[in-house]
Amino acid sequence: MANRIIVISLFFMLACQNQESEVHFNLKEPTYKEVQYEHVQIDGLPAFFYESGTCIFENYLLLFENVPFIRYHLVDLSNQKLIRTFGEEDGPNKINYPYCTCQLIKEGKSLFTMLNDGGQDHIMLQINDVENKQELTYKKIPYPELKMSIGSMYFSSTREKLFGYYKAQSSIFNYDLNSQKVSLIPTGPDIKVNTDPITKSNIFFARTAVSQNSKIFAIAYSYFNLIEIYDSTFNLLQAISIGKPSTAAPKIVDEIPVESTKRYSGFILLGDENIYVPFFNQEIRAIVNNNFIKILIINIKNHSIKGIKIPEKITSFSIDAKENYLYATLEDDTNEDGNLIRINLKELHEEK
Repeated sequence: MANRIIVISLFFMLACQNQESEVHFNLKEPTYKEVQYEHVQIDGLPAFFYESGTCIFENYLLLFENVPFIRYHLVDLSNQKLIRTFGEEDGPNKINYPYCTCQLIKEGKSLFTMLNDGGQDHIMLQINDVENKQELTYKKIPYPELKMSIGSMYFSSTREKLFGYYKAQSSIFNYDLNSQKVSLIPTGPDIKVNTDPITKSNIFFARTAVSQNSKIFAIAYSYFNLIEIYDSTFNLLQAISIGKPSTAAPKIVDEIPVESTKRYSGFILLGDENIYVPFFNQEIRAIVNNNFIKILIINIKNHSIKGIKIPEKITSFSIDAKENYLYATLEDDTNEDGNLIRINLKELHEEK
């Protein structure tokens, strides 16, 4: 009887270990291929974008900028034309929310996205008809009762729930718009930190992304060598490290990481097949001297990993629906051809 109990215990221990190993992946950092870019000229679109961001859904590119004033540009990529511009000073509907979550949901002729003011004020923007410049509506979103700013919030596929990453608790929050109840799901590295909420938010600072169907949610931790991928009910699907995983929290002075802290990742994007992550693996003080950016491309299914090196600094980037092109805005705004660029990824994806 005792032997049987030992065998059963060993079986369950091995099963748990196998289950854990199935979601944790340590990948080798690849050699980076330097890529060339081309400038993109869109009829009716300004040549330069400042403090900008980009997001793509199907054949729509949404560009947004904060300087000299807030404005959004909706572009038809298939025909390379500007559909409309709206913002503080453009169009019949003035809007002064400077940040977009880069999640576009399409229902019929309408597009939905989430905008925020950089703090806790969020609105749902509805472009009722992308071709009709008069049809633009928005409404304020009730905000979860949490003490710290959440940052990017996303819609569930039915737009009945909001979710995102809550830095102060290193958790995913899931907010039901009907009941206005919040649930928190712990995430991130298994490291205990006893400190105030602001410092903890800086320690566990991360960027997030969601797939267009809202079925996959990704978190890239800036100061831990960790990328996590969750399903729509927030079960952990994959935990990815590039090389050796981090085992300690960064050193903090006056609530922020010191300049000798190693930073791993920047923002993150999700395609249908791949994750796109700017990867630094450098101390903070060294990153500012870079005149390039390296981007990891990780296949979600088979965990093949490739890297590209863009020979310029960029302020944002997006991937088209088929993952054939990477669109980005250059930090340099002095080139006469403008700072919106495109990089062809088709050959890279075809490489074995």
